[in-house]
Amino acid sequence: MAQKKVAALPALSETLVEVKRPVLELDELWSFVLKKARKRWVWLALCWQTRQVVAYVVGDRSAKTCRRLWEAIPAAFCGAQCYTDFWEPTRT
Repeated sequence: MAQKKVAALPALSETLVEVKRPVLELDELWSFVLKKARKRWVWLALCWQTRQVVAYVVGDRSAKTCRRLWEAIPAAFCGAQCYTDFWEPTRT
């Protein structure tokens, strides 16, 4: 039943409020599945003006997952000024 509801939702990019000069905060956080040895990282791109999640990915803490986040950012936000905590991804 939940899968039907998710399938009926619009794409994240269709729900975003457009901003003239967007500013994005790129960050990551981790949680675990069943045990702490199974870490999963959630990477987010947040719009400072609207506080909306512009893009997200779930994966490890690698540069590959970071690139997936970058590629998930909608075209309207690609020219945004971006801020991070400068914590480098792992090299896996």
